[in-house]
Amino acid sequence: QMVAEILRGSGVPARNLTGGMIAYGEYLDPVKVPLEDGEANGLEIWQFNRRGKGCLSYVILSCGEAVVIDASRAIEIYESFLVGANARPAYVLDTHVHADHISGGPALAARSGAPYFVRGGSGFNLQQRTSSLKDNDELQLGKTSIRVLATPGHTPGSVCYLLTNHYLLTGDTLFKTAVGRPDLGGNVIEWSQDLFRTLHERIASLDDSTVVLPAHYATI
Repeated sequence: QMVAEILRGSGVPARNLTGGMIAYGEYLDPVKVPLEDGEANGLEIWQFNRRGKGCLSYVILSCGEAVVIDASRAIEIYESFLVGANARPAYVLDTHVHADHISGGPALAARSGAPYFVRGGSGFNLQQRTSSLKDNDELQLGKTSIRVLATPGHTPGSVCYLLTNHYLLTGDTLFKTAVGRPDLGGNVIEWSQDLFRTLHERIASLDDSTVVLPAHYATI
């Protein structure tokens, strides 16, 4: 705000975003993901773009039920969206324990009454109460199936979520042009080996038509 005022005083057209960098950092832009098979079984995938941080979260809708994945801390935006979509949250999920931002998952689950799930893995002492899910467990959302895939590497407890065997929410395991960092926990050799196995044995075994929906991006 101060800089904008100085620029305007010098004759330079300048504006400041209401709320400044804090508001921009919390802003979420929902974008509907085009589905290759249309909206079979009432399925909709919405990607919430947190432009100020390059973070992506997701709301999956099917037959009046919703799953929120990797929610940012501005949970009121998801709550308002679900009211507008006339959908109740059936699950709140995180793909991993996030190192770069506070997850809104626990707070959203607590306020909605939906079960919350995240895996910590070895070396993580989770502070939040979580529901129990295992590798290859399937969640039912309306007429849509969501399979849990254990994909350690970025963190020991990282998972991906596979929708209808076609749409893969990869968290920080796999991006459009890169893979997740395995060095954030101080166990780079062990986590790198885990990530190698995850990419080459788990994800590479999926069909080549699988659509990757990551939790971060660097460029549009």
